[in-house]
Amino acid sequence: MGPYPLDRREPGRLAGRRVLGDEMLALAQGHIVLALPPETAERDRELGRRLSALADAALAQGRKPAAWRAAHLASRLFSRIGDASASHEQARAAQLFEEVKMNTPTQYRSGLDRDPDAPSLGLASSDARTATALLVERAARARADCAASNASTSASTAICAWRECSKRSSTPRSK
Repeated sequence: MGPYPLDRREPGRLAGRRVLGDEMLALAQGHIVLALPPETAERDRELGRRLSALADAALAQGRKPAAWRAAHLASRLFSRIGDASASHEQARAAQLFEEVKMNTPTQYRSGLDRDPDAPSLGLASSDARTATALLVERAARARADCAASNASTSASTAICAWRECSKRSSTPRSK
């Protein structure tokens, strides 16, 4: 974790800067690791534990925004490797986010909802994967339908027909 543990408070501004610097570094590292393809489960697990500890320390110090961000990143890392801690961290991040949101002035809440670290309160990760799979299947069917109907057309006509077919397949059909 580095020479300055995040759960230790030392008097003075320099110590506070060290702790916040370590915290910002851990949050940035979490974002970077999540942007990369998974390398090893151990790396994700270790960083997830570090971010979870960071969330505990920030919460103990009354810094809920930092705790929510750390818990959210930890849940994403744990989810990526299939660790059981993901659901706990996700629930904690959602609860902390709601607390932060309720303490935010009304005119700024919409911006908070668009924050990239805001936990998605819509679909759970397994539901999101199912929805994505259904969309991929639907797109493949639409391409196959368009390919079958446009087998004898030229390349430019096929592209135009595919676009038109895509428009038709994306609009709801009346029964």
